[in-house]
Amino acid sequence: MSRAVFDKLSATLVVPIVVLPVAALLQAFGFILGLEPLTAGGRAILVHFLPALFALAVAVGFAGADAMAAFAALTAYAVMWGVGSAVARDPALNPGAIGGLAAGAVGVWLFRRFHRVELPEFLALFSGKRLVPTLAALAALPLGLLLGYGWPWVLGGLRTLAGWVFSAGPAGAFVYGAMDRILVPTGLHHIVNNLVEYQLGAYTDPATGRVVTGEIQRFYAGDPSAGLLMSGFYVFNNFAIPAIALAIAHAAPPSRRRRVSGLMWTGLLTSVMTGITEPVEFAFVFGAPVLWGVHVVLTGLASYITYALGIRDWGYALPMYVINWPYASRAALIPVVGVPFFVLYYALFRYYIARFRPPVLGQEADPGPGPAGAVPAEPGASDVAHLAQAVLAGLGGPGNLRSLDACMSRLRVDVADPAQVDEAALRRAGARGVMRAGTAVQVVLGPRAGAVRAAIEAASKPPAADGHPPAEVGEPAPEARPGDDGPVEVVLLSPLTGRCLPLGDVPDPAFANRLVGDGVAVAPEAGLLLAPAPGVVAHVFPGGHAVGIVTPEGLEVLLHVGVDTVKLGGRHFRVRVREGDRVRAGQVLVEFDREAVEGEGYSTVSPVVITNMDAVAEVTPLCWGPVRAGVTPVLRVRRR
Repeated sequence: MSRAVFDKLSATLVVPIVVLPVAALLQAFGFILGLEPLTAGGRAILVHFLPALFALAVAVGFAGADAMAAFAALTAYAVMWGVGSAVARDPALNPGAIGGLAAGAVGVWLFRRFHRVELPEFLALFSGKRLVPTLAALAALPLGLLLGYGWPWVLGGLRTLAGWVFSAGPAGAFVYGAMDRILVPTGLHHIVNNLVEYQLGAYTDPATGRVVTGEIQRFYAGDPSAGLLMSGFYVFNNFAIPAIALAIAHAAPPSRRRRVSGLMWTGLLTSVMTGITEPVEFAFVFGAPVLWGVHVVLTGLASYITYALGIRDWGYALPMYVINWPYASRAALIPVVGVPFFVLYYALFRYYIARFRPPVLGQEADPGPGPAGAVPAEPGASDVAHLAQAVLAGLGGPGNLRSLDACMSRLRVDVADPAQVDEAALRRAGARGVMRAGTAVQVVLGPRAGAVRAAIEAASKPPAADGHPPAEVGEPAPEARPGDDGPVEVVLLSPLTGRCLPLGDVPDPAFANRLVGDGVAVAPEAGLLLAPAPGVVAHVFPGGHAVGIVTPEGLEVLLHVGVDTVKLGGRHFRVRVREGDRVRAGQVLVEFDREAVEGEGYSTVSPVVITNMDAVAEVTPLCWGPVRAGVTPVLRVRRR
């Protein structure tokens, strides 16, 4: 699985978590007030519908929030559960989060491949997107059989795994706490947490006779061993993180203390009230790796101590500590453990920063003036639109974004050219941290990350939307020249043989949201990429997966074979031109093995976009459906 998929999955897994405090609140008030309907409502979220929520989350995250993809995922889960419970003869069968993720993956895969299929007229009711839920129901049948026959073995394996984890006692808690912090910079800790919270361990709820799995469900069902692994989170989220925030703020030079204090107090309150720790941790994780190592060890130690003391609780933030009090055991000891950790953290961080002056927040060198054209923004500014402009400029502008996503605390971006990313500008804009790995960039902004993502997409998206009716197809309009009277119009031929699709069908947000430019996409049926118009080859991207052409009229045309195919490193591609070559319409640019590319798990849906939209007045699609490379007109472009 690629890093981009891991990032996407990690962000997706955050989505169902936001309903857990609501479920806990319902259960807690139901327990305190003796109102069984409230308790049942919370239990329904945590037990009965949690797998379905994960299925929906995968569909929303990987299919561009398309409602029919979500419906297909839910259909797949319903059929899988129904068949599985019948085969296993266990009406209480619960496939958990993993089952929900599997159903969601089926729905997304089917949606991407079949949502444009047109059936004969007498089956028109099932054409297009409406076909996907039907296929999802059929595809879920073998999943249900696998679940029904394999579930007893899976449940036994989970119990064995849980037994191993729990048999490790405090040492197991140490490893779990330390591992969680180690993975925070990658954003992959959500995956490990989901395994622990929703899968590990098994307990029979005495009230219902239902077998529940995972720390959370077992905790609320009254399992006396549930919560031992999780209680340490209260210590480092509510005591260690505030101590770090105060140490960084107090160690900042007087000229920066007000700014740094504002950021750190925001991060402190975010950690205490929501359990999101990244705004504080990313203030030092890259600038002071020694402190990060100390933090990893101490978080493991906190988990070790709370486990050894028999503290049984679940949650990350202060509100959950209060809500879960009726279910917890020895929760009053958490402050007893937490206060010494607060003192230890503050002393260590304050001493290390004062002694070694690592480039943590407030201690970094003056980044100097920003690049020309950058949009300044006050760090921590409340104006989300202004912040989004500054972040977009720091990322290299809309043309440098290949995909854009966000979880609760960070933007997850895949850029075309990493050299265009200005970390100093991003930090001036208010980023708590910037992490880079190749073309993958993560920008930590705290809880505003989702709003900033939406603002960037809104600012970058042209008014036109996918799905508008195509223009009538006639004879290609003659190509006008700059010296002709009237607007210059250019007709582009399809560079590939296959099916022409709206740009919004590309499974890459950067293209689907027109962050790169406007145009169409082609799902190829052959492995030849042809020039859509005469021009000069301006760019041949490394690996041969993309070619840029400039037409005589000055249009910049990007032909991108597939999605994320840069990761193939040139495998299955053979470039037939070089930069600077003059080409004619219909000339072969690239040969590629379509089946081999798809066999490695990559979509071959290929965007054909105009990237210099500032010079374009109108882009009109000319054809949906079957197209022939070098023959069928697909775009009419009118210059300003």
